[in-house]
Amino acid sequence: MSSANPTTRLEVRIAPELKATIERAAAALGLTLTDYSISRLVENARADLKQCESVVLSDRDRDLFLTLLSSDEQPNEAMKRAAGKVQGQACLANAGESRPCRPGMIAGRLTAGSSL
Repeated sequence: MSSANPTTRLEVRIAPELKATIERAAAALGLTLTDYSISRLVENARADLKQCESVVLSDRDRDLFLTLLSSDEQPNEAMKRAAGKVQGQACLANAGESRPCRPGMIAGRLTAGSSL
């Protein structure tokens, strides 16, 4: 990663001991402070977005969801209300901060082996 042609600037104020820790980690990996910081920020941002944009289901829940999708039945009023509530849900990050996820997040990835 090169910082030779930056297109924008990001300034962060942190305690001196935190900066020293970050500088040590960057040096241990042979990276500049800027390159280390950018790589970690982007990596964490992508992980946060993936968490917000994905729904992971157990095998049982995936099968039930796919069965319901292939059904000819129309959603009842309770299901319509529930779908409306899901559209306004917030995504919780690891730090416990709440932020909105993209619309339609319930239709995210369906993978086996995890729980809803």
